[in-house]
Amino acid sequence: MTVAPVDSDVTCVLYVTADSRVTEQGILSVCNVVLQPMSALCTDDDFEVRNSPIYNIRWSVNSSAIYSCAWNSNKTRIALGMEDTAKIMDVITEKSFVISSRRRNVISQHFTTDGDLIYMGLRDSDVILSDLRMKSHHVTGSLKGSRSAGWVRQLRLSYPQCVLIENFRGELKLYDLRRSDRELMSFSGHRNTHFRLPCTVDSQENFVFAGIVVYFVYK
Repeated sequence: MTVAPVDSDVTCVLYVTADSRVTEQGILSVCNVVLQPMSALCTDDDFEVRNSPIYNIRWSVNSSAIYSCAWNSNKTRIALGMEDTAKIMDVITEKSFVISSRRRNVISQHFTTDGDLIYMGLRDSDVILSDLRMKSHHVTGSLKGSRSAGWVRQLRLSYPQCVLIENFRGELKLYDLRRSDRELMSFSGHRNTHFRLPCTVDSQENFVFAGIVVYFVYK
């Protein structure tokens, strides 16, 4: 689940649900991708505006499980992380294309602000950076030592060249994209016993919050 600001007036929430049923062919699983307005985050009180089709969209995917999703406001794009690939969908045109995940489960994703690049955390592999402007061979780099990153976040305000990741081992690491062969900093003491313990960064990007533990990043 992720917050999806569609425009200055309407903010939606993007989430994925999964349904399974038994058929004659076996167990059939369908993932539903849902985009819908979050009233508490919208500045426009007009119900008809919030009820517009562009803010209320549902897709069904039965070809693959969906492990993660991401939103980019600049290009109104959705990214879906699947079992061995990722799909980029344009909300306005409804066009989509597939990008490589090196045949790994895409367990986390994060767009750059302009929507041209996307970071993908992969199960049992390092975070990769893909350039969506390329017609093919989108992967342009990786963050060494970021194996199984369930959370990825670019520090857009303070240090846009830096990326924070948190992995299945409960490690928090900071990378500088100009030197992605090793982490710039690491933060010990975090315990991620549930594998996907959520993290967040404050609006000024001074602190990263992981569970009930607060870590000082930059001041």
